[in-house]
Amino acid sequence: MVCGAGVIGASVAYHLSLRGIAAVVVERETVAHGASGTAAGLLSPVAAGEATTPLGKLLVRSAERHRELAEELSGAERYAFAEMGSEVVAMSAEEARLLAELRGTAPEAVTEGGWVDREVRGVVRVEGAAQLDPGAFTRTLLDAACERGARLITGDVQGIRTEHGVVSGVQVSARMIETSRVIVATGPWSAEAEGWLRTPIPVWPLKGQILKYRMPDAPAGAFSGLNGNYAAKKPGGIVYAGTTEEEAGFDLAPTPEARDAIVSWLSKVSSRFAEVEPFEQTACLRPLSDDGLPLIGKAPTFEGAYVATGHGRKGIMLSAATGEAIAELIVTGKCTTVDPGPFAPGRFRGSPGRYV
Repeated sequence: MVCGAGVIGASVAYHLSLRGIAAVVVERETVAHGASGTAAGLLSPVAAGEATTPLGKLLVRSAERHRELAEELSGAERYAFAEMGSEVVAMSAEEARLLAELRGTAPEAVTEGGWVDREVRGVVRVEGAAQLDPGAFTRTLLDAACERGARLITGDVQGIRTEHGVVSGVQVSARMIETSRVIVATGPWSAEAEGWLRTPIPVWPLKGQILKYRMPDAPAGAFSGLNGNYAAKKPGGIVYAGTTEEEAGFDLAPTPEARDAIVSWLSKVSSRFAEVEPFEQTACLRPLSDDGLPLIGKAPTFEGAYVATGHGRKGIMLSAATGEAIAELIVTGKCTTVDPGPFAPGRFRGSPGRYV
């Protein structure tokens, strides 16, 4: 049983279906209800300076798997998967130095006709970037899993039943559903499972806001800064621009402060936003862990319990490798594509004030 029909849960269900396991996916709202349906859907390649870190290796594998999935699932037609050009902007001499160190190449002068036309210290052109429609991607994964026998049910997961230290069922609303395997993939709500699993799941919501512009004549591709802000042209001429990182609990209300912060940064990079107003402002909640790394793997308390959450701002990007890794762990007990050790949920055992 997979708890959560966001992009992580859908990826887990799909990769299980490829291995002959038809999962039951439980969702209390709708498929891709949260950030999985409202994120920008940008797949940014890992920087050279990060590629050998545990997270970097996970990102590399996920980028590879995304391209495989696009072939398997007709991604260009079903969820607007497309390669795109991308630039990272250096706004100061110090940012230029950091960018050269991170990307392995010095920033270059901007080119005419592109996104960046303000006074900046240069840009690094990034190879291997891509984008997709995250809501359509999530639904495609889950639809493909259901074609192989998976089932989606609506309900509120309220607890996990164990017998002699082994998972035996999941309480979904008013009924107990028998299962020997459960995967907690409920995004920023994953901490609700701490009591069920008797282990810390220190994941909390990181609010992010996005502005949307109608700019059919905008340049293709995307640009971003070292501070995490970006703008990207989506199919149909809609431009997504963001984003904020706010500790606001589960508040989803868009704010004028966020709008002003995004617009201010955009105006420093590109003149194309000077005469156009955003037609929509959205907010979503990303699941961020206490140490910034996702939780992927077996829960340390009960046999048959797994956790897949805490991906922060990289949930869409990391969904492909995460689903693959969890499916491998369930079927074979080990993972051959990435090393899940650094992401083991048990690393938080013994945290002060939490389950020990």
